[in-house]
Amino acid sequence: GGCRKLFRKVKNKSSSFFADINTIRRDGSYCYEQFIEGVKDLKVYTIGPNYAHGEVRKSPAVDGIVARNPDGKEMRLLTVLTAEEIFIARRIVNVFQQNICGFDVIRYNGRAYVIDVNGWSFVKGNMRYYDKCARTIRKLCLGSITGKHALSIERPLSAKTCAAKKVFHDGDNNHILRSLVTVFRHGDRTPKRKLKLKMTHPEMLWMFKNTKTEVKLKKKKQILPFQKALNHLIARLERGARPAELKLLQYLRVVRSVIEEERKGLKIQLKPKKIREGKVVECILACKWGGTLTRMGLEQAKFYAPVFWSEMLRAPSNPGSTLQEQAARFTEYKGSRSKFLEGIQVFAANESRVKSSARAFIRETVQDDDVPPNTLHSDNKVQDFLDDVSKAHQHIDIAKKRVKSLVTSKAVLVRSDPRYRPSGHASKSPSSPVAKSPKKSHAAGHQPPTAGHQKKGLNNLVTSGLRSLINKLKQESKNTRQKRSLGEKALQR
Repeated sequence: GGCRKLFRKVKNKSSSFFADINTIRRDGSYCYEQFIEGVKDLKVYTIGPNYAHGEVRKSPAVDGIVARNPDGKEMRLLTVLTAEEIFIARRIVNVFQQNICGFDVIRYNGRAYVIDVNGWSFVKGNMRYYDKCARTIRKLCLGSITGKHALSIERPLSAKTCAAKKVFHDGDNNHILRSLVTVFRHGDRTPKRKLKLKMTHPEMLWMFKNTKTEVKLKKKKQILPFQKALNHLIARLERGARPAELKLLQYLRVVRSVIEEERKGLKIQLKPKKIREGKVVECILACKWGGTLTRMGLEQAKFYAPVFWSEMLRAPSNPGSTLQEQAARFTEYKGSRSKFLEGIQVFAANESRVKSSARAFIRETVQDDDVPPNTLHSDNKVQDFLDDVSKAHQHIDIAKKRVKSLVTSKAVLVRSDPRYRPSGHASKSPSSPVAKSPKKSHAAGHQPPTAGHQKKGLNNLVTSGLRSLINKLKQESKNTRQKRSLGEKALQR
C-alpha cells in the first residue's frame, strides 16, 4: 500500500506519498493505532470557556496539496460545532487554564477526536472573532478591577446629550463616537541628503565636554560653535593631512559648504561611539539636510482634511421625508460634528515638514487661518513619546504580566462581575471571594468586604489553585515513574 508522510506546510505541499515504504518496523517495540481517514480537519479556537469558533480545511492526508484562496492564504470554511465539541472546548480551557487557545479535531463516525492542543492560537482575518475576543478580554480586565481603581463606565449617551458633550452621534446606526485616534504621514517632501563620518579628532570630541549622550544641533545659534570647531579642523588638515585623511577632508568641506549655504532642513548630529575612562574618544558625525515639505505636499494636507472628516464623521444617509425632518437632522449633524472637532489634539514630530503638514491640516479642519491655541503639540516630550518607547518598557511589562495573569487565571474565568450580571441575580460562583454568610457578618457588627479584602481573597484563591495544580502534577509524575519502573522490571524478567 505505501506510506504518506505528513509535515509542516512547505509552499503548497503538506504531505508526500512513498509507494516503496510498505513494511512494519520490527527492530523494537512500537505502538500503532488505527488510521482515521477524513477529508477535512477541524480547527477550533476558544475565547474563554463559553465561546468557541470552528473552521474546517482540507486534510493534508488527502493529496498533500494546500488549497489557497485568491489572497494566498489557506482556504478555510466556517462550521457549526456540535454539543460534544463545545463541551470539549470548555474542558480544554478549564484544564489547561488557557483562555485563548486552539486545538485540532478529526470527526469520525459521529465522534470528535482531539489530536493536538496549541497554546495562544487565534483566527486570522475574521472580524467577528476579533470583536468577540476584544469584548471578552475587556470584560475580564474590567471584572478584575475593584474599589477605587474601578473604571467608571458611562451609560450610552442619547442624541439630546450629544450636543452638550464633545462626542459625535451617528444617527444611522445610533452609535456614539467618543474619540478618534489616527496616525498621519507628512505630505510630499524634497529628497533627503545625509553624510555620516567617523570622527576621532579633538575638535569634534570637544562637543561632548558637558555630556556623554547624543548632541543634536538644528538652530543657527546651536550650529555656530560646531561651525567654528569644523573650520579649525579643516584648517589643521589642510596644513598637514595624512594620506588616509585626504578623503575625510573632502567630506568635511562638503559639510562646511552645506552649513554656509544654510540649506533647508539642516541638522547636525554627534553620536558617541566609544567611551573610555568617562570620556568620548570616538563619535559619529551625521549631517542631514533636505526633506522639506513641497507645495504639492502642503496642498495634500489641505485637501485631505475635509475628505478625511467627511468619511469619519458622515452625514446621515436618510435625512428624513419632510423638509422639517431634513433640516433638523442636518442641524443636529453640524452641531455634533463642530462640538467633536473642538476637542482636536495634534501631536507632531519635531520636524519642519511634519509640523507644516499638521498646521495645514488643522487650519482646514477648523476652517480658520490661525491654529487654535493648545491644539498643536510639538516639543521634546512629544518627540520622545513618538520615537522612544524605552521609558515605557517597565510599565508595558507590568501591564503585559497583569493581562497575562487575567487571561490565564482560572479564578477570573469563574468569577462573575456585578457590572455584567443581570439585575436581581446574585452570584453563585464558588470562586467569588466574598463572605459565605453576609447577613451574619452584618448582624455581628462587621463591615462588608472592601476592595482590599476582595483582592486578598482572590490572591489567596489563585495561590491555593496553583498549589493544588502543582501537587497534582507532582503526583502524576510520580505515578508515571512508578509505572515505568514496573514495566522495565517486567521486561527484564
